[in-house]
Order: sequence, then C-alpha cells, then structure tokens
Amino acid sequence: AVWSGGAFVYLPAGASVEVPLHAYFRLHAEQVGQFEHTLIVLEPGARLNFIEACTAPIYRAPSLHAGVVEIVLGAHARCRFTSIQNWAHHVINIATKRAIAQEGARMEWIGGNLGSHITMAYPSVYLVGRGARAEMLSLSFAAGGQHQDSGARMVHAAPDTASHVVSKSIAVGGGWSTFRGQVQVPQGSKRAKSHVVCDSLILDAHSRCDTYPHLDVQERDCQVGHEASVSRI
Repeated sequence: AVWSGGAFVYLPAGASVEVPLHAYFRLHAEQVGQFEHTLIVLEPGARLNFIEACTAPIYRAPSLHAGVVEIVLGAHARCRFTSIQNWAHHVINIATKRAIAQEGARMEWIGGNLGSHITMAYPSVYLVGRGARAEMLSLSFAAGGQHQDSGARMVHAAPDTASHVVSKSIAVGGGWSTFRGQVQVPQGSKRAKSHVVCDSLILDAHSRCDTYPHLDVQERDCQVGHEASVSRI
C-alpha cells in the first residue's frame, strides 16, 4: 500500500550478468519511512549477482525502513543477493526477503548488519524444485543501543534439496544479537539436507546473544543438523 521506489530486474533464459548490479538506498530526513520493493525474475539458466547498500545520516528522531525483496528463480538459475546495511542508530530496519527456487536453481543470501537501532531480517527460500539449493551467510555487529535480530528460513518442498545457513555475530558495549533459524522438511521431501551454524561472540559483561533454532522435520529420509556456540572474551 505504501510502495515507494525500488528496482525490477528481469533476465531471459540463459542470460548472465557478469558485472554485479548495485542498488543504494538512503534516508535523507528524520521521522520518515522508506518502503522500497525489489523484484528479481530469472528465467531458466540465468545468472545474476545483486548488491544492495543502505545508509542514512545521523538524526535524533527515529525513522523506519521497511523494504521487500522478492526473487523468482527458474530451473537451474543462480542468484547471489548481498545486502549491507549501515543505517544510523536512530533507524528501525525491518527487511522482508524471500526467494522461490525451481529445479536445480541456487539462491545465495549474504547479509551484513552493522547499523540501525533495531534490525529484523530473516531471508527465506522456498525450495520447490528437485535439486534446488540455498545458502545464507549472515554477519552482524551489535554495539550499545543496538539489537540485531536476524536469521533465515529454509523450506524444503521438494526431494534432493539442500540448504546451508551460517550466522556470525558480535555483541559489545551492551549490544544485543539474536539469531532465529527455521528449517522445514515436509513429508515427501526425500533426501533433503540442511545444516545450520550459529556462532556468537560477546565482548563484555553487558552484552547479550540469543539463538532460537526451529527444526520442523516430517520426513525420515533426510539429514538436518544445527549447531550453535556463544563465546566470551
């Protein structure tokens, strides 16, 4: 209802963009909302590397960024979407990112969360075609007054699908880092494989790190694993 700007990318079958496409989002005023929508459609066999950067000047009053990214991958298409946000500490960042992958397609999410007051970002991939793959790498840094609430959702809706989630976070100066990982393997998604890794580092006695894994496995013929660690210095 409040869509304001964004990007639309379409690649026909077999097309490959060698140079990464780059989008840049910036908040120019305080007490405003930004609601951009990025839509990417890749036909079978297409390849794309997309980089998104976000920042804002420092104001005293809060602002809101609520962006949406939707990616559609045809058979054997491949997309890498990198998002680096360094919002000022007055910005509330709510990011909705989701992708659907057909047979043999591969989706890669890379997220760098450095700024903002609160970030909520959980990229999801719906693996609906046999042999589809998804990878997610999340890097978060939470300083004083920041809450980096990030994670991923992988839905294995076809046989022989695979996903890999890696989250690395640091909390310092009273910062708060949270990881939420959800993996779903419904009945019939035979030979699905998923591995989730969450590593957190706390640099003082005032910071906090939480991990909330959610594994919903209804198929016996699959391999699902989760490991997490929290370390202090």
